[in-house]
Amino acid sequence: MFTKGKWKAELGYTNIFIIASENDKHSAVADIPTSNDNAEANAHLIAAAPAMYEWIKRVVITKDGWINQADLDEAKGILKEIDNVSS
Repeated sequence: MFTKGKWKAELGYTNIFIIASENDKHSAVADIPTSNDNAEANAHLIAAAPAMYEWIKRVVITKDGWINQADLDEAKGILKEIDNVSS
C-alpha cells in the first residue's frame, strides 16, 4: 500500500521538489531534482497519484464504470492540480 493522505509537491531548500503526505511531512514520498526541465510538472503529477488512484478505484470498482457530473468535476479538479505548474 502507499503512504496515506493527500500528497503535496513543494520546492525544498536543496533545489529539489519534495513530494510528501500532508499527514506525515517528515517522510518524503519522492524527491525530484530541479535540474530536470520537467521537474515541477513531474512533481505535481506524482503528488496527484493518491487522488487519481482513489478516483479510479471508486469509478471502476464501486460504480462499475458509471460516472456522473460530480465524478467528472472531481476528475477535472485533479487535472487542474496537476496542471497548476508555475513554469
